[in-house]
Amino acid sequence: LLLGNAYGGCALSRPKSERPALLKKALEAYNQYLKEYGEKGASVPDAVYGRAVILFELGEFDEAVKDLDRFEERFAGSRIAMDAEQLLAKVYAGMASKLFKEKKSVDAEAALKMAEQRFEKVGVQEKNPVLSNEALFSAGKTFLDFSQYDKALDYFRRVRPKEELIEYQRAKVDKLREQRLALVRESGKENDSLKSDVQRETGKLNRLLDRFDLYLAAQQYVAQVFLAQQKYDESIVVNQRYMPFFDDEL
Repeated sequence: LLLGNAYGGCALSRPKSERPALLKKALEAYNQYLKEYGEKGASVPDAVYGRAVILFELGEFDEAVKDLDRFEERFAGSRIAMDAEQLLAKVYAGMASKLFKEKKSVDAEAALKMAEQRFEKVGVQEKNPVLSNEALFSAGKTFLDFSQYDKALDYFRRVRPKEELIEYQRAKVDKLREQRLALVRESGKENDSLKSDVQRETGKLNRLLDRFDLYLAAQQYVAQVFLAQQKYDESIVVNQRYMPFFDDEL
């Protein structure tokens, strides 16, 4: 499992031309782990999810869907269940793009609808607002790629500012810490479950503090959508308001 994670992480950090060989090594490692442990290993959900990531990156969308359907059926209670939903949305979006290029419009529309349903499912949940934000942003980009501008705008406008997410997550961490301390004072001993929750949610907060603000990126895409729709005045307003914060590479 660790070898698969290592090859996968290495592949995604390299230029696209160098990725295929490393991705295939990651796939081999995940396959070997799952062959050895089947359904019994404690890290099987991570391996199934990891393999699905690799299959997605290799463009093997049908096989990725099989792994993620398996994940949903057998590991729905996993801590990475929403991550798997988010990945499945991206897989269906990739599948839709491929089918459109192959002139299979009916199948492509069906795949795009599946992607939208999964993005929406992750986007509306509040358990992990950071993942929710990423899902809304990814959905916006997906519909922008398909020139479905109204839907793209809807998703981009639902992306939250980074400061709001930080405030939300910080409040969540503070509440958990208060609960943990109250239980320690009451019982005189540590609660392992609450301690784990505090560590996990603090980790989420730290990762959020280090991330680029998706809200600003979304506003940049909103300006692009208005331009594509020939709504020049609206595009100018968004550009004037947010241009100092835009990323030249978007």
